[in-house]
Amino acid sequence: MRLLHLSDLHLGRVLNGFDLIDDQRYILEQILDIAKEKNVDSILISGDIYNKRTPTESAVELFDKFLEQVSEMGLNLFAISGNHDSDVRVDFGSGVFRKNKIYIAGRYRGEVEKVTVKDEFGEVDIWLMPYLKKAAVASYFGAEKTETYNDVVGTVVKSCNIDKTRRNIILAHQFVSAGEKPRLAGSELRYESVGTLDFASVKWFDDFDYVALGHIHRPQSVGRKTVRYSGSPLKYSDRETDVPKSVPVVTLGKKGEEPEIEKVPLIPRRDMRKIKGELEKLIDEAVDKDDYIVAELTDKYRQHDARARLKQVYPNLISVFYSENEFEEDDAKPRIAANTALSFEDNVREFYRLMTDGEEISDEEMKILLDIMRGDDITE
Repeated sequence: MRLLHLSDLHLGRVLNGFDLIDDQRYILEQILDIAKEKNVDSILISGDIYNKRTPTESAVELFDKFLEQVSEMGLNLFAISGNHDSDVRVDFGSGVFRKNKIYIAGRYRGEVEKVTVKDEFGEVDIWLMPYLKKAAVASYFGAEKTETYNDVVGTVVKSCNIDKTRRNIILAHQFVSAGEKPRLAGSELRYESVGTLDFASVKWFDDFDYVALGHIHRPQSVGRKTVRYSGSPLKYSDRETDVPKSVPVVTLGKKGEEPEIEKVPLIPRRDMRKIKGELEKLIDEAVDKDDYIVAELTDKYRQHDARARLKQVYPNLISVFYSENEFEEDDAKPRIAANTALSFEDNVREFYRLMTDGEEISDEEMKILLDIMRGDDITE
């Protein structure tokens, strides 16, 4: 059996004012091509299908089209909700979908849903564990068994009572630790706990042959090769320019044989990359101008209209900042901190995303704030 593992699609994501829906459509089509080329039997989606709990029309339409294409290819699809998803909305229509080999678990209802499929070596149990909310799990098992978040995950996994003689796969959307923090990509929620509070121990998953994780956007394994974050299929932050994207294609053999994992690179419609240097040099030596660009300026002096000039060359400019090394406006003035290179509007957008679970401030709201900054009358 061959499985293609996805997570953190974040359909409907907007990045610094750029709607990524066409980029997401492009990468999903590429993923389907990979599934066909690699002769995949099933696609796993480990949460955060959408970017927010009330997804946009275009995001819903895109996922609907993706499910239709998967069904036409005759593949199984297994999906769970993530912390960005509305568990109720993700659950909608799941009963009907099952008739087309599409299995979606949006809500936790006291037990982890199991779906059994077959291949040439026999049956495989696939467990669908959606993002777990502590209060919801406590309502089934009581406060004593759900004191910490690690307890929550452990209690739920142990309740599966899996048959260890069979091959078992689980989809989960959690922070899973093998003693060290997973390496973040940069587009995960920065105010979400990344210490030990919200982590679950990898030991709870010891009896599973493959653990398909979602929640962390940087591809990586945890503890052992077969406990894996697939990572997001696209770069969703200017902090991810150095994070290559891929999808793991997992070949499951007989019980007792370690699954083979092939990481297939994903090539985006437009890459997100960082350019660094003096302003004039970055303009004169511009290449791949349609990429999403993060520009780090190394000029000794602050440059006039740097953002506007770069945007004339790079229309998809994401952000501009000066190197962390301090710079001088002129020899007579004190050094200025690097973050002063950001505009008021950029600072507002970044703060808004941080406070609203990754959403973008609307043009109308931004206009109001700019009017306030200028002291304009906004009573009308």
